[in-house]
Amino acid sequence: MSAAALTDFDAALAGRGDSGLAGLAVVPQVQLVHLAPLDDTRHALLLQALPESERQQAARLRQPADRLRYVAAHAALRLQLSRWLGLHPAGVALVRGPHGKPSLAHRCGDAASPALHFNLSHAGDWVALAFAGQPVGIDIEGPVHATAALAAACCTPAEARALASSPQPDLAFQQVWTAKEAVLKAHGAGLSLPMDRFGLAAAGADGWQRVDAEPGSALDTAGEFRVRTWPVDARHTVSLALSAPARRRSWALADTGGCAAQAAAPFGPPSLFPSSNGPAIGLVHMTCADLLPALQPWSVFP
Repeated sequence: MSAAALTDFDAALAGRGDSGLAGLAVVPQVQLVHLAPLDDTRHALLLQALPESERQQAARLRQPADRLRYVAAHAALRLQLSRWLGLHPAGVALVRGPHGKPSLAHRCGDAASPALHFNLSHAGDWVALAFAGQPVGIDIEGPVHATAALAAACCTPAEARALASSPQPDLAFQQVWTAKEAVLKAHGAGLSLPMDRFGLAAAGADGWQRVDAEPGSALDTAGEFRVRTWPVDARHTVSLALSAPARRRSWALADTGGCAAQAAAPFGPPSLFPSSNGPAIGLVHMTCADLLPALQPWSVFP
């Protein structure tokens, strides 16, 4: 992916009057970052996007792969937020809710300014981030073995029966698990709400699933949620959940990077033009090395 890809995405939305934070209310953005090893110099540069507390957290991780995953995920989040807020990435103040969901410590702009919601997830060699103008959750998962005990804990009886008869039960369970975790992250409750207490309707023609929660439950009273799930590569699945349906226009960013060739996202041929009538999602693929040019405005390069 070119270093200007994110800027190009914003420019495309600007042509429709949907740029910046206001554009997130129309086109929620998903960023998929493929992890590749960085040399010590580049890793040190990426660390400069993090505040001291997050650098210390990264240093406590023993495995190099875990450190890279943590640094890339949090640097990608902070770099994107800094572009919208005009702050140094390490200076973006974040807080966590009672169940760990991150949010801005202070509202962006005045009371009339668009809300800014975000979420992140990582699995294997992938980091997934989501940004939207409404509560949003994202989850990415690798292969999962669908045992009967797991299915009973995470699925409604109807979903468990469907899994049992599926020709690919592990893949089907991976999709259900990923979608439900994204919904719980959008709600903000995390895994404190049992997954077997709500179901997912069959996907509509636009690919989105409606969430069917028990009447009166915490998930039901929080409003309407919808979720969309798609494969990232042959092993990983990602789900995006929103608290309300997005506008019916879809954009996908032109991408010629190496990791894009592994992706199997349901947006048709990548382009900067409307590609379907489904709810809008802006999709960007990159590698962790693609994050480095975004640091240049903050004068951290030698």
